[in-house]
Amino acid sequence: MREIYSYTLTDYTTIKFEGTNDLCFDKHETVNPFWDDEPLKKKVTLSTDDWDGGYYGKFKQESVSEDEEDFIKNYGNPLCTVRLYRRTIVVTEKDNKIALKIFEYNRVRIKATKYFRLSTRVEFLTFNHTTNSLYTGYIINYHKKRKCRKKLRRCIFAEDPINRFRSLINSLFGDYKEKVIEPKIWGRSDLINHIINLFVNSIPGTEKYPELSPELKLYKRYLDYSGIKFSNNWSSFILYSPQPKKVELVKNGMKYIDTIISNAGLNGDKLKRVLHKVKQCDFTTLSYTYEVFGKNFIMSQNDDIIKKMIENSVVNGSGVQVNFTNKENQNSFDIFKLVLDGQINYNTFHDHLNFHNFLNNLETIKWKSSNYEDFMDEHFEWSEKQAFYTSGDFKRYYGEKFKSEVERPLLGVNVHFPVLLTTSKEYNKESFIQSNCVKTYIKKPHSIIVSLRRDNVDSEDRVTIEYFIKYSGGKVVELKRVQSLGKFNYNFGEDWSIILENLDRRIDNLVKKEMFVLPEIESIFGHKTIKSKLVEIEPNQFYDVHNIGSETKLDWDNDMIYNVALKQSIFDDFGPNNLLNMINELDF
Repeated sequence: MREIYSYTLTDYTTIKFEGTNDLCFDKHETVNPFWDDEPLKKKVTLSTDDWDGGYYGKFKQESVSEDEEDFIKNYGNPLCTVRLYRRTIVVTEKDNKIALKIFEYNRVRIKATKYFRLSTRVEFLTFNHTTNSLYTGYIINYHKKRKCRKKLRRCIFAEDPINRFRSLINSLFGDYKEKVIEPKIWGRSDLINHIINLFVNSIPGTEKYPELSPELKLYKRYLDYSGIKFSNNWSSFILYSPQPKKVELVKNGMKYIDTIISNAGLNGDKLKRVLHKVKQCDFTTLSYTYEVFGKNFIMSQNDDIIKKMIENSVVNGSGVQVNFTNKENQNSFDIFKLVLDGQINYNTFHDHLNFHNFLNNLETIKWKSSNYEDFMDEHFEWSEKQAFYTSGDFKRYYGEKFKSEVERPLLGVNVHFPVLLTTSKEYNKESFIQSNCVKTYIKKPHSIIVSLRRDNVDSEDRVTIEYFIKYSGGKVVELKRVQSLGKFNYNFGEDWSIILENLDRRIDNLVKKEMFVLPEIESIFGHKTIKSKLVEIEPNQFYDVHNIGSETKLDWDNDMIYNVALKQSIFDDFGPNNLLNMINELDF
């Protein structure tokens, strides 16, 4: 075996402890083991610190050193914890294989012990230039002959193995301190690039592609030496999964694009033409649209739309079979293009499809929306319709004075409008705009939701805020802000912090002035109306809520609020024709 490159980084740690400590007895111990006849047999551990522990006290740390000389000097000192941690990177050549290996060697002895604990690990990436194959794997505890754990498998390019090893080197050499290498002073990124380039450039054939990055050099070498017929945009498929097998390529005349189309169960000259233009490839979205809109309809779209669907994997599930008219099909596809552009969340679109299927079993509805505003209105309308049949239409009631005070505009650099959400429609709309799950919060007893909007009351530039009702001693003691998140549950910018603090102070003052009273809730389910008040419950009653401390738990006094929902099994049993009758006959 020939060693092409090697680099080692070793850390030494010496933690020195004092030779004496204060006596410290366990507070629950009534028998003094030093002066009584019966000695204490049970070990009392007084610290959870990994470095500490003992029978009657703990070791007091004196000093910490990272010097090699201190490590050697205190190697056998029982009053010291010593550790040697070594990382070694090597690039080697053996027969027809070029390998990149990363070794870890960890040797540690804890204070007051005689023996060292040893752990080892090696991660490797190997390219066989005869078989044109890339392998990866690891060996854990390679210093043991029998009890080591091994893994070896053929690596696919979609796993991005080169960048995985970049990250691995970066993490293991995170404390790399600008050490001298060959004799130039390098930074950590220089070291990583140097090692990766050495590994890839040592593989025969990669010298043909000097202009390419290491990842692309390896992939291009694989394509060329496998005899694969690829397109000019071959680099767009490096992360495509699954990469075609040789037997599949042979069946398609070694044509890469023809093979991946065939493997995906697709076909068509138009699709081939588009694939020669894409910058990345994923058929998930395209397959989804085939199920929803039909293959012929999708293939009738222009190349740019199909290209966008292949380049953007925006779906995370299978498609829904929908009985659309031609007009509905076009309208819904216009909305789906907004999903591709990131203006509408995929889950919201998918919910709309399910609404359409569900509601059409009970009444006739049509997908009429073809732009963002109309879709928003239609989605809220269908949400309410579905709630009418399945989960109820809810409304929370707060004191009018409290609500009006909360919703007074907040002045600053910008004007902000707090909106206290009260109805299912408002919760659904907030959830739609923010792409979050706040629509499920309307029944949460301790939860109050405020939508804080910038510049105007209908602005989509907003933060969704949850306040938690803390109740103790027969009264509300605090409305505590427990969540405040922007769109997609992302953190908001620093420019929101001051205005949020102003809103917190306003709400605190309203609580102190006893202007906040416990809310009530009402649900309309079918043609039934259910009302409930928020009341104190017994401490031993179960209630699933976080961060309430020792405060009294609250809950709705009518538990039918939680039961206002039909399971799918009920719908299946009764069928759409009898569903309304069944709802109206329910005894609440």
